[in-house]
Amino acid sequence: MAIATETDRARLARLERAVLEQARSLVTLERAVVELQRAQVPQMFVQIAAVYALEGQAATPLDELDHAYAAGARDGRTVAIDPFFRSVHSKPRFTHLLSRITSDVAAMRARADFSGLPWIERSQC
Repeated sequence: MAIATETDRARLARLERAVLEQARSLVTLERAVVELQRAQVPQMFVQIAAVYALEGQAATPLDELDHAYAAGARDGRTVAIDPFFRSVHSKPRFTHLLSRITSDVAAMRARADFSGLPWIERSQC
């Protein structure tokens, strides 16, 4: 059995330190995600979803987009053309989410009263 040299010990210590730092970073990221979820900031959920999508994950970005929708995000056009979400464009959950957003925006437009705005002609109301 070979005795570990100081160099081997130093390498092992560096590796252990790197693993510990990475674990701390993951814990910090998880805490940030939890805080953002508590704050219900729609755009933050979209950004978190983009990161997960870039990592190649399939379900997690869609979960985060669902959180964004629940928190009030309704910018379907941007999400639909954002290249970060290319990996989930063909997923049924993604297309269903875009359909819900489109329906919501159409309903909001139908409820909007533009009649008091001077730059819109009466025929457009």
